[in-house]
Amino acid sequence: MITFRGNEEERRVAELARLLGLDKSEVLRRAVNLYYERYQSEFTAYDWLSDRLDALPGSGRSDVSARRRSHLDDIYAQRSGPRR
Repeated sequence: MITFRGNEEERRVAELARLLGLDKSEVLRRAVNLYYERYQSEFTAYDWLSDRLDALPGSGRSDVSARRRSHLDDIYAQRSGPRR
């Protein structure tokens, strides 16, 4: 349950509800959904994660991308011991 307060905003919601033939709850529900859809379309996954990703330390190795296969093999070997 959401409590809605604000004289001007409440008047606008009531007016929209009357014009659209809906109850005030439905007007607010639609407004929230519309706002959420617009907000989602403005931001990408990177926008959500960029602050968090920038805070993470790097591996310290500049060749990780180019050597990804051997890098993963090195990590696996360190965790599981020598290969047979």
